[in-house]
Amino acid sequence: IKAKLRFEVITTDDFLAIKETKERNKLAAMKLLILIAYYAYLSKQEYIPIVLTQMLQLTLQHGICNESCIALANSSYLLLQFKDVAGSKRLAELALLLLEKLQAKKYLPRVYAAADRK
Repeated sequence: IKAKLRFEVITTDDFLAIKETKERNKLAAMKLLILIAYYAYLSKQEYIPIVLTQMLQLTLQHGICNESCIALANSSYLLLQFKDVAGSKRLAELALLLLEKLQAKKYLPRVYAAADRK
């Protein structure tokens, strides 16, 4: 919840100004968490909020990376399931902006599938 609140109050410019992480262990952690989120979706969906929260916290504490796009987009979709339309829209907007900024083409289909609900 703290991570969600921080994303709601951060301005778009401030978010896009967050440095890109170069820490190999943090990048590896984000990639692993994406896999865990995927498998949690298939088997233990109650773990998804925990995994996504961890990804959002890593993004805020250590910097953005390509995998941050997925964390934001999936969190956006999750918030929509809880009827938090405003929060969902905000995270989707940030996911799409970050996708464009980082040119994270590898994750383009997954981000659009989760975040682009016009």
